[in-house]
Formats: sequence, structure tokens, C-alpha cells
Amino acid sequence: MMTIPRNGISLALVTLFTGAAVQAMKVVVGTIQDFKKNRQFSLGKNLQRITEPGGMPSSHSASVTTLFLLTGFWFGFKSPFFGIALFFGLIVIYDAAGVRRAVGKQATLLNIIIEEFEITGHPKSGRFRELIGHTPFEVFVGAIIGALLAIIFWRI
Repeated sequence: MMTIPRNGISLALVTLFTGAAVQAMKVVVGTIQDFKKNRQFSLGKNLQRITEPGGMPSSHSASVTTLFLLTGFWFGFKSPFFGIALFFGLIVIYDAAGVRRAVGKQATLLNIIIEEFEITGHPKSGRFRELIGHTPFEVFVGAIIGALLAIIFWRI
């Protein structure tokens, strides 16, 4: 298993930690947003955000940013390993902000159509999950968090 030379911490574990930490942040962000909106805390409702895609911040962009930056710190930013990690990271970020966000918008429209035409009784007539992708800002915040965690783990 590849480990960070300075501290012996596994690169894979750091990447997984980043994703898990950012997913946990979604609970906090959601709870704060709900409090601002309703003036009451709803932590229980927001706990499910840990396992859901989409939302603020993007754990996908945070994880891959941590991965490609630590790869660059370790092997050098001119190495083929960094190039591969960066390419992989950009595909994941594009998917999170582009493809999955478009799927979420389509789900919203389908849910409106199902409501308007009162489609019921069909096995596929349930609501579709709408929060699937990320806004560019959510991806940006996730990437910043990922970069900060990469720097922290490289320095310790």
C-alpha cells in the first residue's frame, strides 16, 4: 500500500478520510441551512445526507483533489502518476458537476410531470431523487477542502 513518505499514512486512507469527513460536513451544513430557514434544528433529518450524493460540499471533488495533490507532492507534478491522478480527478469532478447535475435537473422535471398528470398506480410512478449532482460552487468548496486536507496530511 502506498504511504505518504513523511508520516507513513496510507494515501488511500487519507483519500477515504477526506470523503467521509466531507460527507459528515453535509449534515452540519444541512442542519445550519434548516435552522436558518425554519428556526429549529433538525439533525435527525439531516443525518441521512451522509449516505446521499449531491449537496454542499462535494465529497467527490474533495476526495479526488486530495488524491491528485498528494500524488503530485509525493511523485512530483511532472510525473506520470500525477498526470493519471489529475486526469482521473477531472473526470470525477466533471461527472459530479456536469453529468449528475443534469440528471438531477431531469429528475426534477420528471417529478413535476408525474404530479401534473397525476400518474399513479404505475410501478415506476414514485418520485425520483433530485439532489444527485453538484453546483459549481459546491464542487469548488469541496476542492478547496480537499486541497487543504492534502496540505495538512502532507505537512504532518
